Amino acid sequence: MTQYAMALDTHACIGCLACTLACKVENGSPEGIWCAPVIGQEFGTFPDVRRAYLPVLCNHCADAPCLTACPAGAIRRRDDGIVLIDQDRCCGSRACVIACPYGAIHFYDKRQVPKTPFEATKFARHQPGTAQKCTFCASRIDRGLQPACIDVCPTGARIFGDLEDPNSAVAKAFASSDAVALGAPVDTKPKTRYLSRGVHHAGGADADIVLAYKPQIEWGLFQTIQFGFFGLAAGVFAASRLQMSFVSFGGRRYDLGALLALLFISIGGLVLLAHLGRPFRFLNALRNWRTSWISRGAITDFAFIALTVLLLVGDSATFHTMLGAAVVLVGAIVAVYPALVLRSMGSVPAWHRAGLPWKYLIEALLMGTGVVGILGDYNVPILATMASLACTRLVIAVWRTEFEPSALVVPLASAIAILAILALAVPSLAAVVAGIAAVLAVMLSFISKRATLRVGEVQSPFGPNGELRGYGHAID
Repeated sequence: MTQYAMALDTHACIGCLACTLACKVENGSPEGIWCAPVIGQEFGTFPDVRRAYLPVLCNHCADAPCLTACPAGAIRRRDDGIVLIDQDRCCGSRACVIACPYGAIHFYDKRQVPKTPFEATKFARHQPGTAQKCTFCASRIDRGLQPACIDVCPTGARIFGDLEDPNSAVAKAFASSDAVALGAPVDTKPKTRYLSRGVHHAGGADADIVLAYKPQIEWGLFQTIQFGFFGLAAGVFAASRLQMSFVSFGGRRYDLGALLALLFISIGGLVLLAHLGRPFRFLNALRNWRTSWISRGAITDFAFIALTVLLLVGDSATFHTMLGAAVVLVGAIVAVYPALVLRSMGSVPAWHRAGLPWKYLIEALLMGTGVVGILGDYNVPILATMASLACTRLVIAVWRTEFEPSALVVPLASAIAILAILALAVPSLAAVVAGIAAVLAVMLSFISKRATLRVGEVQSPFGPNGELRGYGHAID
């Protein structure tokens, strides 16, 4: 069966950017999105300096992390190995952008006003709020043509064809001794190879065929708020089992913990929707539950909401107890699945921390316990739970200091533990002292999550300001 692949000859490439512009013309990609950039690498010291060029594109990986990360199931691999994004299904979660270890997927944020008739025709192909990438010019291949970048390359630096045909030029290039894959933090079995002779001639080595890292910017403040409120919802419900409180409406009593859990998870959900490129396609995020922790988390969120609503409308005390236990268990998944989402991103080494889910769970329970105490009463079980959770979080932070992205975690956890113990020792101060500890617990959780997201770095041919690395300026 045909399997398309591309080899890139670093000795033949002269960095003319003909391929970059041909891709732009053929696909009409929006301003700021370049699916076939070429980066320059300099070796040596002045005046003895040489330069090599690395054309970069989607690697159409056999084990594509973008495909498994996409919650909407919008990414598929054709039988011929070409990986495509279905813009009609994409919900704009940006998970694929982060999951790609080559910086080859781009997020098209807002619709751009075309400046020319050409742009008016081409821009119509692209939906704002969706992900974009190289397609190996699949529409041209289906018409019996080669990708546009192949046709325009003046030096034959790009070699394209069927990898399954042993007599094809690309198969022979892949089999050559100097064929290496673009370096990445995870093995994706890419369908591209670089012939390293040009890099060696310039004074580099195979290890130099790699992209620089830049700060991960796709997920930030919105995800911090979203993850924080999901944890708060789960923590408040669990902690409310220690101190049951009820409010009355229309002659009926309702579980206050359940009401607050619904409120907090709804806030988190609204923040999530606000960050989606296509928020009205949010149900698409339930599709890829087999591989995507985002899909699994979304299903868990809906289950948490449904079970909590059932608990609120149920009358039986036994039913209330049993359903409450089920909500606590589902809530634990709600609290930790954001950490599992981060850990599943093989392209971001800083997120590969075994203890991340445990930190999220402890922070959720710590926040929830503090909030329940504020709304009810800081009794001994609540204060004892706060103290033990704060001490546990402190032990984790001190034990693995190098994995804590924020220096504030240790002093905040210490302060919460001290205040909770003080409130236990001096009951008359409990309301004020433990209330301060509760506020600090919420701060700790949000600060820790924000720092974890900010510490992430991804490989990319572009710098943090959109400049094409190796050229020193924005390509636009």
